[in-house]
Amino acid sequence: MLTHTHAGVGALRGRLSQLGVPAERFRVETIASWALRMSANYPSLSGLGTTRPTGAEWNATYPAAERLLQTRVGRTVVQGSYDTLFVDEYQDCIESQHRLVLALANLMPCRVVGDPLQGIFGFRGNRLVSWETDVFPQFDRVPDLNHPWRWDRHPELGRWLLSIRPALERGLPIDTSGSPVAWRQQGEERSACFDVARRDGSAVALRQWARDCHVLASQLRGTFTSMEEMDCKELLTITRAFQEASGSGLVRAVIDAAATCMTKVSVALRPILNALDAGRLVASVRPARLSQVVSELSAVEAGLDVGAISRGLRAIARIPGIVAYRRELLAELHRTLAAFGDGGFASLEEAAWVVRNRTRVAGRAAERRVVSRTLLVKGLEFEHVVLCAADELDAKNLYVALTRGSRSVTVVARSPVLHASR
Repeated sequence: MLTHTHAGVGALRGRLSQLGVPAERFRVETIASWALRMSANYPSLSGLGTTRPTGAEWNATYPAAERLLQTRVGRTVVQGSYDTLFVDEYQDCIESQHRLVLALANLMPCRVVGDPLQGIFGFRGNRLVSWETDVFPQFDRVPDLNHPWRWDRHPELGRWLLSIRPALERGLPIDTSGSPVAWRQQGEERSACFDVARRDGSAVALRQWARDCHVLASQLRGTFTSMEEMDCKELLTITRAFQEASGSGLVRAVIDAAATCMTKVSVALRPILNALDAGRLVASVRPARLSQVVSELSAVEAGLDVGAISRGLRAIARIPGIVAYRRELLAELHRTLAAFGDGGFASLEEAAWVVRNRTRVAGRAAERRVVSRTLLVKGLEFEHVVLCAADELDAKNLYVALTRGSRSVTVVARSPVLHASR
């Protein structure tokens, strides 16, 4: 089973487990992860340039995997490993992924499923597949699904979400007045999130941009955590900064990393920052409440001690009033430091890539309440969803956002009438 997001991978694995399907009978991966794994195992046949892609480099993995399938070795391996192929969220396939799926479909029975109204991954010059010209001519079409299974316990919400599809497809406004959706005035994002946090069940608050997500999570004082992109470029940036700094510069890099993940760090560590500004050693800082932090950061100042960095970050997190709101990034940073300390890596940045790739394959830890973007939660289901600044979303992102909540949907916007562009 192939899909596009790691959230979707986790959801599919969970459903198969609930259905009692033995784990050895299926494999669920993102298209990107599968293409990388296959092409990296046979680099001379696939022509893959890098086995540790970042950003746009991932686009090279799909033609590399397709080239592998053009060889006898590639076809033998695939046909010896799998009997059937299912591809979920097909509306998010770009052309190179579509060509890869067609190559696989020539080797085994294949079914693809998707919803054109949820195709939100077409960016950076990558054209999404057309159902009319790319998909339907290649696959036998089966009847469309029209039962809102996710909302079986809340059928009124499910029926309303189905009813708004024609308007969204035509670019018409959506009126939430009198609907099962709750509307809150723009500016009430935080109170709406705190209200939802008091309810039973999982919750997601959605913003359009990554920075807005991190800011909102920090304002919610740890009640929600901010979800990271799977590439987690900030993890690589932080570890690169550690690697390139020394002495007081390394101490500042550690404090900056803490401030990226936690609230009120610069205020709490002001005596240490003042000492650094004055050219004094961290050990000269005397406040008793900072004694543990000073002890660990003094070891950091003396050299690249990954154990001291990790202990220092934990000591900072224990300071009263400080709250971690990017817990996923912080946890990955601790895992990276531990991995580098165990040896086997040429740099912290290399360790960070490997650690994040393990998360990419195994799936991220589940959080009950997260702040995220539609791109990161598509394929996931929550019991409650808050759409912050819903006016900013186009029709497809709006529909994806509205359909994340199985029990309640709260829309924060200027008006209960949403004007989403196509």
